[in-house]
Amino acid sequence: MRTLLYSLLLFVFLATAGLGWLFDYLYEQNHSLVRDVDKAKMIEDLGYQWSNSLANFPSRAQYIENWQAAISERPSVQGETEHLPFELGLLTKADLPMPNPLALQMEQGEPLLLETKNNLTWYFPLRQSQEVLLIKVSKSYFSPAISTREYGFTIGFYIALLLLFFLWAFPLIRQLLSLRYATKRFGQGELQQRIPSRKFSYLKEIEAEFNQMALRIESLVDDVKLLSSAVSHDLRTPLARIRFGLDTLAEENDPILRQKYQAKISDHIDDMTTLVETLLTYARLDQIMVSLHSNAIDLVPLINQCIKANNQFESNISFAHGSRELKIQADAFYIKMIINNLLQNALTYGGGQVLIECMNEGNYCKIYVHDNGKGIDVSLREKIVKPFVRGDQYKTKISGHGIGLALVKRVLDWHQGHLVIENSTKLTGACFIVLLLTA
Repeated sequence: MRTLLYSLLLFVFLATAGLGWLFDYLYEQNHSLVRDVDKAKMIEDLGYQWSNSLANFPSRAQYIENWQAAISERPSVQGETEHLPFELGLLTKADLPMPNPLALQMEQGEPLLLETKNNLTWYFPLRQSQEVLLIKVSKSYFSPAISTREYGFTIGFYIALLLLFFLWAFPLIRQLLSLRYATKRFGQGELQQRIPSRKFSYLKEIEAEFNQMALRIESLVDDVKLLSSAVSHDLRTPLARIRFGLDTLAEENDPILRQKYQAKISDHIDDMTTLVETLLTYARLDQIMVSLHSNAIDLVPLINQCIKANNQFESNISFAHGSRELKIQADAFYIKMIINNLLQNALTYGGGQVLIECMNEGNYCKIYVHDNGKGIDVSLREKIVKPFVRGDQYKTKISGHGIGLALVKRVLDWHQGHLVIENSTKLTGACFIVLLLTA
């Protein structure tokens, strides 16, 4: 959203300041403007010259009449009659009553300016005479009508403004339409729908949040499908056995056999209880996420604690790390859960030998857990991190529900970490690589 805000501010600045300055400059270059003050000064200077010239003419009234008649009949450049914006006249001071201060001003030879509703009138006293030259100017002369060219500049300004706005808004409209399309398709059940990433986007944060939300929802829906499948499959078997055991128990009178059947029924109930607890544990993971307590953790002593807790009599767990301090920013309780689950997975599916390596690479701290088992087929590596998914070769040989790696993957997602599964280069089995951000 910051990109959108900054671009909007830049657009407003360019539209108001930039375009305004540009069109002002172009207008001034194409027009010889005469301001109202300049026009008034021009008329006043012209009045001084006329009053000085008329003082030397014997027949002033006839001169003004002939001058105005000649001017009114002169054709303009376009062939039309030209109308001057002012009128000349001649009065005597007796015909011009005025207060004493204004009369004194006229006696001193200073011109007098009077204003009416529609006109401005200058009065210039003639030297050595009782006559006054009158110049009447219409107020419309100071506010001329807007020319076609001025309309063109105004229209051009707004067209440029609209064009600039279109250039700014087009990427935003396209991104909003893309977001609308993705949201609509996602709401119709296409959970794989994502917004393609762009180098420049006004809505980069929103698009990233949408993609993250879509990925999360898709993962949760897949989890629900797997959970329902696991419940329907794993619960059906012990329920059928319990039902069969109860039917057999009802028909059996031998106390020893009845005790044996009761023990088997109890075992099946324990299996169901374990499965239900596992389901509840996985279902509560998102609620647990709220209570994460992130701190700087030294990985070496924490891994040593996990090794000590999981090192059995027939196990061989070794730990290799450099002399540098290995610290991450995470919740220590859940990091222990990750390492314990990976160790138990390696001990359960391997041959009893486990190698742990830990090192810093760039912004990540990498934890390698090698085992000497048979490894994991490439086609299964993405599937086994989902709940209740196990390799086919282990389903009947080793007990469990396939929830350990799903827990590891979910906790790593909370910590913005990653889980990579490869073939081990140090032992014969698989290698689980955990990437966590360094502190």
